[in-house]
Amino acid sequence: MSTSTSISLSSTQTCSKCNSIRIALVVGRVKDQCFQAIRGKWYEGYPSLDNISAGDNLDFAFCLDCGQIQGRFPVSLTWLEGAEEE
Repeated sequence: MSTSTSISLSSTQTCSKCNSIRIALVVGRVKDQCFQAIRGKWYEGYPSLDNISAGDNLDFAFCLDCGQIQGRFPVSLTWLEGAEEE
């Protein structure tokens, strides 16, 4: 299967929290729109959250042992939380 994603996952990647090698990658195409919520504010539209989306794709990796989502954190204040759109 060939798919485009913003996440690269190597066979040697380990969890940033527990060092497990059991990292799962989830990639989904959102051709229409999806719902996102932060602190009770809902947004309907294309994916727009750092570390889990790229364009109209939802893509993220997580550890199958501890559940930690892999990526760079903390995420900057999002426009959904009140930050101005750039």
